[in-house]
Amino acid sequence: MDNKPLEIIAEDFIKLRLAKAGLKYLKPNYDTDGTDLVVLHPINKHYARQVVVQSKGRNLTNSPSNVHINKDYVVSNFVCFLYLQVDGDPLDYAYVFFSDDIQKWPERDGSYHLSIPKGFKKNTYFVAHEFSASTDVQKIEKLLNTGPMFRQSYVEFEKMELVEILFELWKKYQSFPDPNLVKVLYDEDFPGTGSNSQDLFLVFLFGMNSEKLGHRTLDAYMQHLLNMRNIDIPISCATKIKNPNEITRMRSIHAIVYPRLSFGEIELNYDGVDYRALYSKIGDNEDYVEAALFDNGDYVVYGQRK
Repeated sequence: MDNKPLEIIAEDFIKLRLAKAGLKYLKPNYDTDGTDLVVLHPINKHYARQVVVQSKGRNLTNSPSNVHINKDYVVSNFVCFLYLQVDGDPLDYAYVFFSDDIQKWPERDGSYHLSIPKGFKKNTYFVAHEFSASTDVQKIEKLLNTGPMFRQSYVEFEKMELVEILFELWKKYQSFPDPNLVKVLYDEDFPGTGSNSQDLFLVFLFGMNSEKLGHRTLDAYMQHLLNMRNIDIPISCATKIKNPNEITRMRSIHAIVYPRLSFGEIELNYDGVDYRALYSKIGDNEDYVEAALFDNGDYVVYGQRK
C-alpha cells in the first residue's frame, strides 16, 4: 500500500499541533536521517537548538501494520509522531514516541520496530502514548532547552505560516489537507493571509469540502474574490481548459445568497503556457466570481455583478 498520501496527512496534522502550541518549525527541502520537520528554539541570531521530528501515517482499516525506524536516527532530540487512520472513522488518532520510548522497541536489522494492532484504540501501550498537547508539548519544549546547539546558517529557514506550507505542498506534490484541518482553517480569521494566492487556495479547499463543513458557507468570500479581479472576460474565454469535466458543480445547503458552487483541479493553457490549476466559482447567473489558481502561484479572477 502506498502510504505517501497518509504520510502527508500525518505531517499536516503535526504541523497544526506545533503551530497551535507556538513552536517554531521548518520543513527541510531534503530528507536526511529521518527528518520530516525540525522544531527550533533560537538562542540568538547565530545559534539555535532543535528537535528532529519524523512523521508516520498508517491505515488500520483492513489489517495490522507496523513502523520501523533506523537506529542511527534515534538520538536524544528525536521524536516520532504516528497518525493512524481507519476508513469511515472521522476521529484523529495521533501518538508520540520519544527517543527513550523508541529504544525499547524490538530491534531487527539495524532498526527499531513497532507493531500496530487493529485494536490499537484500546491497546494499553497506544493509549499511554496518545498525543497530549498539555504534556507532550512540554516534553518537546524541555528537549529544546537541553538539546544540541547548531549554527542557524546551516539550515535554510522557511518562514511559513500553516496555509503557506499547505499551499506549497499542493504546488509540489498535488496534496491537500484532510477535512478536519480544512474546518480549522475555515474557523481561523479570514481573509487575512496577506496573499491573494493563499486566499484563493483556501477558498478552493472550503468549496471542495463544502459538504463536510456543516454550517460554514462561502457567501462572505464573494466580495473578497471580486476585489482580486484581474481579467475582464470569463476564464473559459481567457484560457483553454483541457479537462472541463473535472469541474464539479454543487449546491451549498447552508448558503443564504450564493448556494451555487463549482470547483475542480484542472489543466489549462494560459497565454501559451500549460498549468495545473485550481478552479473555483461562487455565485448565480447574475452575480458570480470565478478564479483559476495556477501551480506557480499566479492566478486569474473574473467576476460580475448585475
